[in-house]
Amino acid sequence: MRPRGGHARARGRSADHRGRRLQALITPAPRRRGPWGSSTRYRAQLVEAIPAADAGVRASVISAVLIGVVLGRHLLKLEELRDAPPEQISALLRPCLRSLTGADG
Repeated sequence: MRPRGGHARARGRSADHRGRRLQALITPAPRRRGPWGSSTRYRAQLVEAIPAADAGVRASVISAVLIGVVLGRHLLKLEELRDAPPEQISALLRPCLRSLTGADG
């Protein structure tokens, strides 16, 4: 029987080490060098493009909304979202995204 508290070798190691190990297990090998690089660049581009004092918060909200839609459609396979045409999803998101980017005036 295994001791409580996880694998015996994991005890005594830092949480950071365990986190890096977990990330290595779930990150595809070719992307391990910089799995967050492209998302960081994308967010930086959003922040630059948003003419508001709280551009960073707005960019983060946009990213969270889009990640949620992608996860709901492809990973969770929410029936209505999965079956909706991309054009309909875009049309529903457009007012929200325009408001967050300041493009609506």
